[in-house]
Amino acid sequence: MTTQPNIGLPALMVRYAFINAVVVLEGAGGDSARRRSAELTRVFRWQTFVAGLLFFVTLVPVDFAIRVAYEQFFPALNTMATDVAADCVLDMAYATVQIVILFYYWQATEPAQRTPLCRSVTRLGASSVP
Repeated sequence: MTTQPNIGLPALMVRYAFINAVVVLEGAGGDSARRRSAELTRVFRWQTFVAGLLFFVTLVPVDFAIRVAYEQFFPALNTMATDVAADCVLDMAYATVQIVILFYYWQATEPAQRTPLCRSVTRLGASSVP
């Protein structure tokens, strides 16, 4: 009986980092999306890990600091409106993680491998640049 090595949660997160792009842009699903994401992340495994780590190290403390500041130092500002505003700003920051992952996905795929949707997005982006 052989045991498989424990690769851990960060390794799984990196391995399947491109799964959203594969499902949306390539129309894959289930096992094929997981296999394709694992195949594509081989190229950018360390870059994806470092990008995720940098976002985690910078954004989580900022999120925590904002929450603590509202509760401890500015209790009058601890309202639903300020919570919603802070959530909007932080959601925009967290969206940058997905944008970086999409750029890595874009670089990992060859132009010939891209689906018609990907090629049309590429043409649309190229035509809108002056």
